[in-house]
Amino acid sequence: MIDFFLHLFDPAEAPTAARGGALSGITGWLHLASDMAIFFAYAVICALLMMFLFRQRNLPYRRTIWLIWLFMLACGITRLAGAAMLYYPAFRLLLMVKILTAVVSLITVFALARIFPTMLGFEINSKSHRKSIEDEERLRRVSDDFAEQRDKLEQRATQLTVRDRRVRRSLESSGSAAVCWDAASNEITWAVGLKELLGPQTEIADPAQSWSQFLGAHECSQILSAARGAIESNSELSIGLSIRCADGREGHFSLRARADPLSAGGRPTFTGLVWFVPDSVPA
Repeated sequence: MIDFFLHLFDPAEAPTAARGGALSGITGWLHLASDMAIFFAYAVICALLMMFLFRQRNLPYRRTIWLIWLFMLACGITRLAGAAMLYYPAFRLLLMVKILTAVVSLITVFALARIFPTMLGFEINSKSHRKSIEDEERLRRVSDDFAEQRDKLEQRATQLTVRDRRVRRSLESSGSAAVCWDAASNEITWAVGLKELLGPQTEIADPAQSWSQFLGAHECSQILSAARGAIESNSELSIGLSIRCADGREGHFSLRARADPLSAGGRPTFTGLVWFVPDSVPA
């Protein structure tokens, strides 16, 4: 092996017709094996590329790709002819093969040089296309997430609607209503079933707005006083009144509520339940 590298540039083993063109010993076999391996690689690549070209008929620059295929095939045949020269030194045949390979190589170079600027633009367009695909995929994921959140919100809204109906049904069956109001102004901020319980039976669509909508001035002032007392004593508000409703019904009005802890430091609010027991059912 050391002797091989020491005589790496030695021309003494050049093939000659007198020696049949063969190199002596291991050197000849290495020349032959290398040339055949290169030819085999070119042949396999050309076969795969040809299969690809026949299956993909809408490729851009199809003719140029065929030229590249022909160039690789010519290079492989040149290596095969070079291997044959070791044992059959027909150097004119080898020269002709090299000339044909050179012609094909130059034509391929010119063809590639002509389309190379366009190929650079095609690469940029490919990057833009990939970015568009990534953006579309990102938008699709966002849309899927939005649809999932929307479905959850719709499901939650359905659950709240069912719960609200159940609460209303429970309040109606117990003859009561739920209410939240501003203890400083007697303005009602939220109520469930209050107007159905105390208001005119033909006007239940409008929401409850104030205690004065259902009670007289005296009863409203009593609720204000009871609310102030409950706040000062930090206790539950509980009051019972005899009232006359707007629709003419008379009966006993009961209210039990607690101050809302969330309103500390602001306007005091109370949340609780209202009962109304009529003295008699009007005919």
